Amino acid sequence: MGGKHVLLNIDVQGAEAIRKKAANDPELQPRLLTVFLTPDSLTELTRRLKKRGTESEDVLAKRLSQASEELSHWNRFDYLIASTSADEDLRKMETILEAEMMRSTRVRPPAF
Repeated sequence: MGGKHVLLNIDVQGAEAIRKKAANDPELQPRLLTVFLTPDSLTELTRRLKKRGTESEDVLAKRLSQASEELSHWNRFDYLIASTSADEDLRKMETILEAEMMRSTRVRPPAF
């Protein structure tokens, strides 16, 4: 596949749709890697959303409720990153990608 990676920022429903597609695609299925990214607490999510100042209290309450529901699906993903900062989240994601590129199902051993 040319050594390129595609990163999608999608919600739980979108990830499920891609998983279903991958289940029937012999090229995509072994290459699919899912990562659930979430703030490290509901308190932190609330703080981040309030800091933006873009939503009413009603919309904020709905988003928090939806986030709690989506969090219940974390175990359907290959990895979980509890977000701390953008730099640290990126570092963790790069670590996951690096490890996955060495997974025995993804590489060929050197020719001797």
